[in-house]
Amino acid sequence: MNSQKTKTKEYTLVNGKAVAGVVIEAYFNDSWAVTVAWEWPMIAEDGFFALTHLVIENTDFNKNEMIAQVADYGIDVSHIEKFQKKFPKLF
Repeated sequence: MNSQKTKTKEYTLVNGKAVAGVVIEAYFNDSWAVTVAWEWPMIAEDGFFALTHLVIENTDFNKNEMIAQVADYGIDVSHIEKFQKKFPKLF
C-alpha cells in the first residue's frame, strides 16, 4: 500500500484495522463499488491512510466483513485524485 499523509488521525477499529472512512456506491446489477480508507493502527496514529477499492457483487454482506474484504483484496488507489475526493475529511 502507498499510504498518504491525511488531515486526520481519527479512525475506528474494524477487525484490527484502523478505518477512517468508507464510501459505498451503486455500481451495476446489484453490485457495489466500495472504497475504504484504512491502515494498521500504529501507522494511522501518525495520520497516514491508504485507499483501497473493490467492486462487491454480493449485496448480502456484513459491513465489517465487507470492509475487511476491501482492505485485504482491494486495489490500492491512494494516489488517484478522483478517489481522494471521495474523502474530503482526509484530503
